[in-house]
Amino acid sequence: MTRILSSPPRKRGPSFLRKIARTSWVPAFTGTTVLILTLTPGVAAGPVLKSVEISLPDDESAFTGPDADLLNANCTGCHSASMVLYQPRMDAAHWAESVKKMRDVYKAPIEDADAAKLPEALARVQAK
Repeated sequence: MTRILSSPPRKRGPSFLRKIARTSWVPAFTGTTVLILTLTPGVAAGPVLKSVEISLPDDESAFTGPDADLLNANCTGCHSASMVLYQPRMDAAHWAESVKKMRDVYKAPIEDADAAKLPEALARVQAK
């Protein structure tokens, strides 16, 4: 019968290793042994990696419309236009929180003047 320990014994050292060799719970360590053997070079083949080519759908890369210059200058450096457009519909107050987070947390280089205009522009472009 094999015993599996939920936690290792407290005493560790040469006598601990001799105890492992004498007891019937040695097979509990076979998973570890297999892992070590599979990671040893030349002993067993490791995972095989291969390149895979994927194609992503076309994406609107820029905003259009009256606020396009403002939005393209401040948003599309990190986000595609469609990523912004497909966000849940938000009013200007919620967009103001997002703009603040982009500036404070993610250190987006948005000027103060643009940060004041962006929430309204984002709410307008989403309302289309």
